[in-house]
Amino acid sequence: MYTFSHEVKGNLARLLATENLIVEHKQVPTASFDVENRVLTLPMWQKASSTVYDLLVGHEVGHALYTPNVDWREGDYKKVPPSFVNVVEDARIERMMKRKFPGFAKTFYKGYKELSDDDFFSIADENLDEMNLIDRINIHFKVGSFAAVPFQTEEKDFVEMVETTETFDEVLDVSKKLYEYIKSKAESQKPLDIPNTDAMPQQGGPTGNNTIIEVDSPEDSQSDVVGDSGAVSEGDVGPSSDEQSISNEGGQSFDEYESQTDTAFEKNQKKLINHSMMETTYIEFPKVILENLIIPPQDIAKVCSEYYDSDFVNAEGTYRKNIYDSAVADYHVYKKEAARGVNYLVKEFECKKSADAYSRAAVSRTGVLDTTKLHTYKFNDDLFKKVTILPDGKNHGLIFVLDWSGSMQDVILDTVKQLLNLVWFCKKVNIPFEVYAFTYDYVNERESYEDDGSEIQIMEANTLYLYRSFRLLNMLSHKRKSVDFDQDCRNLWKVAYLHQRRAWECIPHGLGLSGTPLNETLVALRQIVAEFIEENNLSKVNTVILTDGESAGIARVAKTKDYWDDSKDRFGRLHINQSCQIRDRKLGLTYQPTNENTWKGCMTNILLTNLKDNFPQVNFIGIRIIPNRDVRGFFHFYLDQYDDQTKKRWSKERSYVIKDNGYSALYAIASNTLNESDEFNVDDDATMTQIRNAFKKSLKAKAMNKKVLSSFISMVA
Repeated sequence: MYTFSHEVKGNLARLLATENLIVEHKQVPTASFDVENRVLTLPMWQKASSTVYDLLVGHEVGHALYTPNVDWREGDYKKVPPSFVNVVEDARIERMMKRKFPGFAKTFYKGYKELSDDDFFSIADENLDEMNLIDRINIHFKVGSFAAVPFQTEEKDFVEMVETTETFDEVLDVSKKLYEYIKSKAESQKPLDIPNTDAMPQQGGPTGNNTIIEVDSPEDSQSDVVGDSGAVSEGDVGPSSDEQSISNEGGQSFDEYESQTDTAFEKNQKKLINHSMMETTYIEFPKVILENLIIPPQDIAKVCSEYYDSDFVNAEGTYRKNIYDSAVADYHVYKKEAARGVNYLVKEFECKKSADAYSRAAVSRTGVLDTTKLHTYKFNDDLFKKVTILPDGKNHGLIFVLDWSGSMQDVILDTVKQLLNLVWFCKKVNIPFEVYAFTYDYVNERESYEDDGSEIQIMEANTLYLYRSFRLLNMLSHKRKSVDFDQDCRNLWKVAYLHQRRAWECIPHGLGLSGTPLNETLVALRQIVAEFIEENNLSKVNTVILTDGESAGIARVAKTKDYWDDSKDRFGRLHINQSCQIRDRKLGLTYQPTNENTWKGCMTNILLTNLKDNFPQVNFIGIRIIPNRDVRGFFHFYLDQYDDQTKKRWSKERSYVIKDNGYSALYAIASNTLNESDEFNVDDDATMTQIRNAFKKSLKAKAMNKKVLSSFISMVA
């Protein structure tokens, strides 16, 4: 299973390569690097020490940095065995890594010492003098400090060639010369052909005589023959016709000349792997088709208009008319009352914005004398006028995400009130904004279930799966005209009003409450935020998520063959388990889900962290509505505790701000405070006690609202 140490090694590889390589940890015997796709695969070794792992990472990063993506196995180098090129290239890239990172010399030394002690090259029982030249060169450049490798005078020239290669072209030239030298030497040492004894007359043959062919002992008739294991054993006269493979050109195959130490090393690496460990599955972010996923404001307005004006609604008579009229009347009353709170937000925002501008102000001299200071010339050197330069303000933008799930029913109208305050604030200070409500209901009511999800995402195996009925309702937008915008606000208020009154039969089709696809919304925000910033030329964006609970689960795409037609692919959903990693190819980062029951290990935290990694200039603010029954569970989930100090603070303030988690800031607000009015209203015949209590309640509501709003504005400004 993927561990923290694997993440550290992956980060090391990216730092050494000075690029965001894609680093994969898999059940493979050795590391490898895909030069074309820039993917570094590292093994999940259980027994390898940190030093050996670092050696491996450094070696493969060397290939990433210095080995070109070319196919050399054509033309002049067609007959050169790949292991020859591999041995020479390994020596070159390791030398260049030591040159680029001097500290790696010690890592390579210690790492190869451990491998030499474990006899990873299988040379403990071998006579180095009898080994093939390519094997001795491999040993010399990898563990030569711990094994005295002998070379003849003419062979030292090849060692020097390998030692001085600087380019890959030189590597190919040296490999070719090595191969030709070893091949010619091996052929010159071959024994004479031995007659086939099967063709000779045998005892009892036609002649009637016993014929015996005496053959000299191999010890007397031949020198060492380079074969699969170096020296030829006693009694061998060369490979048999079955054992000897022939190349297309009629000569020896590569197997006779391949590096045996390289083969032994690969074989021994397999012993380090724990095969009981689960294979890591890498899950990518999908390409979302936003034009199909997002339902624009004009479509929602049309749905509402058609429903409210339909014959079905009108036929219901007085009940529907009364509840609709009541909703609209309450909307106008609230809009008038909210003006004071909106003005407070505007004032706080302008103050914070001005303070930020003055903190970055620069004062410089104009070069013009200030006549009011001329009389101070004897003791003052600064007699010039000054000018203060204020930098241009930042372009702000806001994205709101509204939880449109069933659990929001009891607080949906109160949440919409808070949302409208913020939207009206944006409208007043001319800040671009968009409001999205996530839902599964819009498609369920209006379309069929027949599609596989490809309508809203490009379906590829092992990408995050967006459920096929998931949609984002673009309830409000700064791009709407004032008349249309006010109508959109009324529609949003009316639907929320009907939900909280449980008048479900009065709600337009497709705008009912559903599940909680928060995770899928966070996946879509990767593209939504990027387009929002580019479209409006923004330098600072805040994304506000208003919800009352945790997200529904998210799956990954599984690809199989269609049952009826093998030529077609079929896509479905598959569970994301703890052996999976979420990977962002653009950033070269991976994220490990560990436990959905804790905030640190859950998918929502991972997706928020990825958003912050992609958009460091964006604040992701959570506003969490908490009913009394969920208070203890909330604090245990996000803080791992609900101690007496936290309990007292919550009881007193009915709000809490959590920072340094997936959100830039998470504002927890008690649900029973959302509908508390800060108006000071008492009856005409109220007693002194009633007046005092009403005044305290008003002050408390004002203090709580202003504290939360001030904290929010400080982050937004």
